[in-house]
Formats: sequence, structure tokens, C-alpha cells
Amino acid sequence: MIVEECCFTVKESRKACWRLTTICNLDCKHCFANSNPFNTKNPISKEKLFKVIDELKLLNIKTVILSGGEPLLHPYLIDIIKKLKKNNFIPTLTTNAKIANSTITKNLFDAGLKKVTISLDGDNSETYSKVRGASKSSFYQVIKGIKNFIDIKIPVTINVVLHNENINRLLNIIKLAEKLKVDSITFSYPVCQNKDLETVYDLRRQIINLNILNKIEKYIETTNINIKFRDPNCYSSSCPAGEQIIGVTEYGNIIPCLGKSWIYNYNYEKLEIS
Repeated sequence: MIVEECCFTVKESRKACWRLTTICNLDCKHCFANSNPFNTKNPISKEKLFKVIDELKLLNIKTVILSGGEPLLHPYLIDIIKKLKKNNFIPTLTTNAKIANSTITKNLFDAGLKKVTISLDGDNSETYSKVRGASKSSFYQVIKGIKNFIDIKIPVTINVVLHNENINRLLNIIKLAEKLKVDSITFSYPVCQNKDLETVYDLRRQIINLNILNKIEKYIETTNINIKFRDPNCYSSSCPAGEQIIGVTEYGNIIPCLGKSWIYNYNYEKLEIS
């Protein structure tokens, strides 16, 4: 079934989306966290990371989404997942899976990881490399990473950020997801920053004009994969920010929404959790 909703909508429980780092091994065009390979420093200590977890307990958070940047590059990722599990959170991960070898995926499983969302914006190396600012070989590393998570029995969702480079290949991406035997696939528009709104709505117009949704809906009848489309309207009157979901920055500060972190005029380095 195709569902259009804000990408931060929560239905089953309160969630926190925690951007652990802005260090990344890719350089994606659409990254709203300004993550890239040139960022080299994780700004807070393990003690403060654990303090964030204590704060989240007080906020009645059930699920914690660990994201980045690339969270697999964070030196304390396993410690964080273990701490979350010990405190009865449901730890999940958003990753590009480029370095997710069998040892890493087993360590994540043993630490208590419950679910992973993997970014895959194309069905071939050429499309993927254009969107993700990566070498063509990165595509095959990601495919291997997806297989490693599936082999260790961690449920996998593929997230596809829509771009001009991939909107004509969405059916091919679904077929690849079927072949990989993932649980679900989500198509999302780039998270809107103020200057990017017109780009987002232009993508939506193209998808409507090309009749892409109707083509996909016909194909859905033949597949068991759960397929969703995320609403590009970041200014919905039903925005769940601060109520159903909160954001945690790489500095350990709790804010209503990472997707709109650009509107909060905070000096993150000086803020304390309160």
C-alpha cells in the first residue's frame, strides 16, 4: 500500500531520532545534516552520550533511531545500543551500510539492534553514485551490507530519496528490493530546507505527471513488500515534531525536529540538556 505522510510521523509510540555524528563516508547531494567525509570529529564524550539516554527515559521515549552522518563510523555505537537495550528502549539504525560487513552486523545484532533502515537511491551503480556522491563500487558494497543484515536476521527497510536521477527507475528499485528480500521500502522526498522547497515540489509534480504512482500501485498487487511514499510537505498542520518524535543533535541536545534543525538558532556546543 502507498501511504503519503510526513517522514517523521509516528504511530505506535514516541520516538527519538538521534544524529550521533556528521562524519560520513559518502557525500550525498540531499543531506540535510551537512554530513560528509571531511567532518572528522565527534563532539561529545561517552559519558554525555549516556546522559542523553538517561534524559530520553524521562521523556517517555520508546524507540531510538540512531542516525548520522554514518553511525557505523561512531566509536561508541555498540556501547550506545547496549545501553539503550539495558534501559528497555528499542534501538534502531539508519545507515548507508557501505561498511556493514558480517562482523559489524553480528556485533550490532548481539548488542540488541532491532531494525535497520538502509539508504539505497538506485538499482544500479551509475544511478546510486550520482545521488550519493560515491564511487560506483560503493553500490556493490551497500548491496553486500544489506545481505549481511538480512543474513543475521535484522529486519531491513530500504529508504530511497527521490531525485531527478532515479524517479524513472522506481519500479527497478522495488524489483531489486524483492530480490534482496527486504521487509519494506520507503520512498521519500529530500527533507526540505527553506531554500530547497521548490526542488521538492518540482519532484512531486514530475512524479504526478509521469503517472509513476499508478504504475507502482499496479505492481504492488504482485509483491509482498510494504511500500510507502513520504509526504514532502514539511509544514503540515499535523506535524508531529516535539510530540510524537523528538530530535537529538550530535552535541547531545534535544530539539523538536532534526528535519527542521536549521530553524533553531542554537549554539549547540554551549547548550546543555534540560
